[in-house]
Order: sequence, then structure tokens, then C-alpha cells
Amino acid sequence: MLFPIRDDVPAERMPIVNWLLIGANLLVFLYMATQLPDAAAQQQFVEQYGLVPGNVRFGLAHPGLALDAPWQFARDVVRPLFTAMFLHGSWAHLLGNVWFLVIFGDNVEGRLGHVKYLVFYFLCGLVAWSLQIASIPAQEVARAGHGGMALVRNPGLNVPAVGASGAIAGVLGAYTLLFPRARVTTFFLLPIFFFEVRAFLFLVLWFVAQFMSARNASLGIDVGGNIAYWAHVGGFLAGLLLALTARRRPSSRA
Repeated sequence: MLFPIRDDVPAERMPIVNWLLIGANLLVFLYMATQLPDAAAQQQFVEQYGLVPGNVRFGLAHPGLALDAPWQFARDVVRPLFTAMFLHGSWAHLLGNVWFLVIFGDNVEGRLGHVKYLVFYFLCGLVAWSLQIASIPAQEVARAGHGGMALVRNPGLNVPAVGASGAIAGVLGAYTLLFPRARVTTFFLLPIFFFEVRAFLFLVLWFVAQFMSARNASLGIDVGGNIAYWAHVGGFLAGLLLALTARRRPSSRA
């Protein structure tokens, strides 16, 4: 397991937006941990503000709802696409995402600028969610009476998706293109040691690992944990493509 410790690229400007995004993620998690009394209340909060794939699919399949019931459409389809980016299932989930933002987000914001970085972040998150939702089969095979099999609605469509990973994957994709020669000090778990590696190699390896996990999950192979790997893939590719617009600015690192 590879884990980044730091990079050697100084930020080009104060990463105000990056710190605000980190703070928002921390505050939401602290609110859930301290203000919601029990697991049932926390689950209700996640179901209300997390992204339920079935709701989004239904809303997109019936666009007339946006006119007939605009508040319901906004609540069930539009709002979760954004609010789910600030929800996390555990401290490990939260801190892992925040740490990647700390290391890579400041440089991407420095290159793009504050406003463009904020728009970029949410665009990557939206693309990430879109690919994750599209990857979930509408039906699955289940056992029926007398030993038979039947196609039923995939219960995974009702499981709320949460996390900033898709948007942060977009930050990693942009960093890969904008700072490929940066050096990333990396922690390797087994055996334990530290070493430096070019950002391009580190992040491409990260992407390949996410893609293979996403592919295996789609094939029904157990990859462990309830992780939205296709969101990582979609976010990374979105960040890579959007960062093309920033490459015209000269840099000694690019």
C-alpha cells in the first residue's frame, strides 16, 4: 500500500478554497459525530443528504418532475449530488480524503486560481458521481421460489453514496498533468519504508489500481469494502481533461 507524505512543489498562492473545502468536510463529520445522538440518526442524515443512485436515475428518467415538483426534484436529485461530497462514513475515510487534498489540492488551486478551482472541484465530483451511478446495474439475479432464479431491482440503487473521493480524484488527475515531475515522498506499508517517486508515476499507479478495482467490482469479484471505485476513475479522468485548459501557463514543473 502506497501513501503520500508530502510533495516538493510550493504553492503558487494561498490555497484558500482548498482549506475551506477541508474545513467543510471536517465540520460536517464533527456535526454528525457530536450532534446526532445515535447510529439511527446518523443513518437518517446520510439517507437525507447522501446520494441515492435510484433517486437520481428516476429523476433523470422523468425530467418532467423538475417542472411538476421542482422542490422534490431539487431535494432528491440535485442537492445530493453536492451534499454527498461532504459526507464520510468513518474517520479513516475522512482523514484519507483530507490528506490527499492537503498534499495535492494547494498546487492545483495555485495553478487554476481560487474560483476556477472551486468550479473544477465540483465538476469533477459531478462527473465522478455520474460514472458511479451509471456503473450500477438496474437489476440483479436473485433466487426465486422452487429453486428458480429471477431478475429483481438491484438493492444497491437504494444505498446512499457518500464521500469527497470523486472530486479529490479529479484533483489528482489535474496534478498528474500539471506537475508530472514533482517528487512525492511516499510511505510503503509492507515492508515499512519511505522513498521519493515522481508524481506522474505515483498517480498513474493509483489510477490503475482504482480502475482494476472498479473493473473487478463490475465483474462481481469481491474487492473488499463498499468503495465507489468508478467514481474515482471518473473524477480522475475529468480532472485530467479539465486541466488541459491550464497547461498553457508556463511552469518549471510541467
